[in-house]
Amino acid sequence: MSAHKLSNLLVAFSALASAATAQSVAVEFTNETGPGEFASEIESSLNNIPPADSRLEARRKARRAAGTATALLNSYGYFDPQIEIGVTDSEPFQGRLRINTGPQFTLSDLHFEYGDTQPTTEDKNAANEARTIKVGNPAIPELLLVEQKRLLRVFRDLGYADVSISQPDLLADRDAGTARVTYRVETGYPVRLGSIRIEGQ
Repeated sequence: MSAHKLSNLLVAFSALASAATAQSVAVEFTNETGPGEFASEIESSLNNIPPADSRLEARRKARRAAGTATALLNSYGYFDPQIEIGVTDSEPFQGRLRINTGPQFTLSDLHFEYGDTQPTTEDKNAANEARTIKVGNPAIPELLLVEQKRLLRVFRDLGYADVSISQPDLLADRDAGTARVTYRVETGYPVRLGSIRIEGQ
């Protein structure tokens, strides 16, 4: 198993993709089911730059490109890609990647872990029912971060004005092809308004 902080996955992909724009690497997908909808995104992030001047430089660029491809695949929920690195034998030297994306991981569990202040059982049930991401959905980091922000609004609407929710922790099980996601929630105490009396002239 491996744990991932989702924002780190997205930041890593953004940074690596920028670095890879200075590389020229050929990509081959070996999946029996095909490369998926993101194939052109991977290829476009690695091409359009002249080949390396030497085999050593081409291999170095290929390794960096593999990091870029891994980060992009992670961002789509593919947490166990297999990537082989190669280099052409003659000029112009070019790095080569053979990519098997592996399965897209799905959610096996998505739960809240509450801190010192616990919401009421009724409010816990309401928050669980308000989730839009369910067990069996693809484990896509960006969608889990969007869900985090939406859940903040849910708890605030329930009266927890000081609520905070950590970025979700994702624990991937490579053998099962699934991921377990935890949102750590500090609700604080609920704000309850009593009766309002207006005194005038």
